[in-house]
Amino acid sequence: MTQPTFPRPVEPLVDKNPFRQKTYTRQNIPVFAEIKARLPEPVLPDWPEWVEMYWRAWEMAFMHLR
Repeated sequence: MTQPTFPRPVEPLVDKNPFRQKTYTRQNIPVFAEIKARLPEPVLPDWPEWVEMYWRAWEMAFMHLR
């Protein structure tokens, strides 16, 4: 048994979306060591291990970007 297909409704705001006219420009993903200074720094003077964990989480995130 086949499923019925229905036409998608017209979305008037879709044509106004400026991102639809842009083309993709490939960029290299930065290395964590290069971008670290631009990331927000936590202010946790009583919890240095949390700061270490915070930076490690960023480092791991950058390792998994492709």
